[in-house]
This record gives sequence, C-alpha cells and structure tokens, in this order.
Amino acid sequence: MKEEKRKSIGFYIAYLGRKNHAYFDVEFKKMGLTPGAPFILKQLYNKDGIRQQDICDNQHINKAGVTRILSKLIQAGLIRREPHPTDKRAYTIHLTPKAREMREDFFKIFTNWSAILTSDFTDAERADIQIVLERMVENVRHYGKEIHE
Repeated sequence: MKEEKRKSIGFYIAYLGRKNHAYFDVEFKKMGLTPGAPFILKQLYNKDGIRQQDICDNQHINKAGVTRILSKLIQAGLIRREPHPTDKRAYTIHLTPKAREMREDFFKIFTNWSAILTSDFTDAERADIQIVLERMVENVRHYGKEIHE
C-alpha cells in the first residue's frame, strides 16, 4: 500500500484556524456575542477600564471596527463607555455586572476548545506542543519584524 504524503505544517495550522473560528462563532453565539466581541471582552476581563484606543492597538482592528463591536456590546448590556478622566478625547471601556456574571461560562469556552484539541494527549505531549507552538509564534514574530522593517 502506498504511503500517503503528509500535508504541510501550514495546512494543519490553517485547518485548525478555520475550525477554531467556527467553534468560537457557534459557542459565543449561544451567549449572544457576535464575532470579534469575545476577544474584546477577554481583554476587558484581564484589565477592566482600558482605553478604547488600547483595544484597537491590541486587537489590530481599526477604530471603526472596534466602535461597531463596542456598540453591540453596549446594546447587549455587557459594557459601558466612559470619558477618560484626564484625556477628553478618549474613552475607557468597563464591564457591567451582567458581563461579570457570565465570566465563568465565557472562559469555559476557551478551556473546552483546548480540551478538544488535546483530548488524547498525555501531559508530557501537552507540554511539548505548548513549547513548539510558542517557538512557532516567536519565529513568525521575528520574521514579521524582518519583512516590516
């Protein structure tokens, strides 16, 4: 029997990326969240009260895109936007009590996805794949610096 040729690493990364997006879209939709919103909420769970511009910079999304997502989160009652205390041109974004109540369920979605990805891995394999993925990210960051200089 002829041995099947292995696909490239890029193929597997792209495949997992598509499945990752599909999983998150379905699971977060159950919570009433639109695409993009979970990653802004995750930022706010890590640091509540950040500037709107910081969200743009951290998510690599333009101001108009962030404003659209924030508007939907405001309508859903999950965040509030307040004028920055010292910079009258800026706003800070804060979680509402409703958003704080759903924090545990929110993070379970990320945990469950990681569990699906590594369901038949040993602890040693999980540690190894973490190291390999971190190295791949660093390689891409380094490469990105070279092509953007």
